[in-house]
Amino acid sequence: AAGAATPYNIGDTAIAALADIDAWAVSAAVVLDSGFSAGVAYTDVETSANIDIEHYQLSAGYAFGPMAIGVNYGEFDGDSTDSGYGISASYDLGGGASAHLGYGFSDNAVGNDTDSYSFGIAMSF
Repeated sequence: AAGAATPYNIGDTAIAALADIDAWAVSAAVVLDSGFSAGVAYTDVETSANIDIEHYQLSAGYAFGPMAIGVNYGEFDGDSTDSGYGISASYDLGGGASAHLGYGFSDNAVGNDTDSYSFGIAMSF
């Protein structure tokens, strides 16, 4: 119908389109001169439809020479618990170009688990 609000999902939890949402988050990260980096994040979402969702995320990376690698893990806790992890790598090709490669896995409580792959070239001008 014209003008109808569309519902959406956070993780596997459906949120009514007209629900009031209160959310807050906190995160911290550290990047060291040695090339190591790490981060952590927490998000809490509550709705007027009595839905409470929490999200946790951890990440780490290391950059050395023209290469960088990273890993992450995240989890949504709501009507169900979904989690996933990813790994990535990049290589600086020089001249503003870099190659990127990634893999991700999602452990979905509802539906099929999923694998995702990515490859690309990033260019900076």
